[in-house]
Amino acid sequence: MGRLTPLEHLLLTWLAVLREWTELPTLAQVLNPRPLRTQLLEALEALGRRSLLERGQQASFSLQSVVMEYLTDVLIERLAEEIVLGNPQQLRRVALAQAQAKDYVRQTQVRLLVYPLLERLRAELGADSLVEEHLLRLLAQFRTEDAATQGYGPANVISLLTDLRGHLRGLDLSRLAIHGAYLQGVEMQDATLSGARLQECVLTETFDGSAWGSAAVARGRPDLAPGLADAYGYCHGPRFQPGRTPARQRKH
Repeated sequence: MGRLTPLEHLLLTWLAVLREWTELPTLAQVLNPRPLRTQLLEALEALGRRSLLERGQQASFSLQSVVMEYLTDVLIERLAEEIVLGNPQQLRRVALAQAQAKDYVRQTQVRLLVYPLLERLRAELGADSLVEEHLLRLLAQFRTEDAATQGYGPANVISLLTDLRGHLRGLDLSRLAIHGAYLQGVEMQDATLSGARLQECVLTETFDGSAWGSAAVARGRPDLAPGLADAYGYCHGPRFQPGRTPARQRKH
């Protein structure tokens, strides 16, 4: 696969992440940066000629199992190297676990991507504290960048931290562009989201007013987020009541 263009390699990697038949509009939507439609079609056609992807009905695409597993291993190896070196390139372009995916797909993504990547980082760095240190350093780096440059990076780091720590309590998530994070049921007391931009996330946990600060979050429409500054993105989930936790979320 060494002769692939960057877009062709990204398409194959995303199909390995998505792990099911994916229609063209969905595939185009997840790509970061998003290519021109003509570029996307040309890349898919080139991959098809090389028999590196399968084409289904209604312009849908998938991978053979052997190709999917190979690309998954390559992705984990590359992401581990990027995190260790502090040079997150592919980490920005591909989501490890999609909040909006079907439950079984997201659970598979966590099992085959998030968990193995974390284990690889433990093998490379040793103690969990060192893994966390590298991940927090990446969040600090993303915080200095604009939202488009951050891409999926912050959400991927949050997924890894969630599995590593078992919670996100007290975590500084301020000024991050968090795209597609699945945070349902994750404990986030005293987490800071001031100035963050949340898009296509799934959450159930509530925060007090100081945690939200000026986080940009809405559920599809800006008017559903009164008091929040500049609602650029949106999150799916029940409405929040600052300072209260739903009964099903309380710990007994």
